[in-house]
Amino acid sequence: IKEDGAGKELVYEWDGWTIEEWCIHRGEFFYVNHVYYENETEKGAVEELCVKKIPIEGFGTTVPELVYEGPEDIEIAMIMNLNAYGNYLYFSVTGSTGTAEDLLGADTWLEYFYSSQTAVNISTGEQSEIVVPNADSAVSVQAVAFWQDKLVYKGYNHVDKLGLHGKIQVYMS
Repeated sequence: IKEDGAGKELVYEWDGWTIEEWCIHRGEFFYVNHVYYENETEKGAVEELCVKKIPIEGFGTTVPELVYEGPEDIEIAMIMNLNAYGNYLYFSVTGSTGTAEDLLGADTWLEYFYSSQTAVNISTGEQSEIVVPNADSAVSVQAVAFWQDKLVYKGYNHVDKLGLHGKIQVYMS
């Protein structure tokens, strides 16, 4: 590839789904795979989001490997903020445990709402959740960054006790 972008070659092509987020880390191409397909038993389109990886050297010859597909009881709406550092891949997962009608309830939406900052050990596949210390279910971690080998993250209060929407706090560990 030349500095002006000329001379590039196609190394891999996805067909039938969307890649919404991606990052390259330690020779692997990690991406959020977003697919819509018809489900005969449910009579309609089904949406599926997951995180997969493929070795950079394996583009075109290697089948992508599943890294994360989320808890079975969660209807995932978004996987975003894909980020890698050290042995870990980090990303935010937003979804619900209820129906669309449940989420529209002014007083009940929070009990069905799901928001998680997930960390996956890329060597072992072990998954964990990054949480704000001593927080209730209205608070979630929305983004991570790294500074001097420390994890810096933003806690977001979806509904704080004063009735103000969107209180933000930054933590370091």
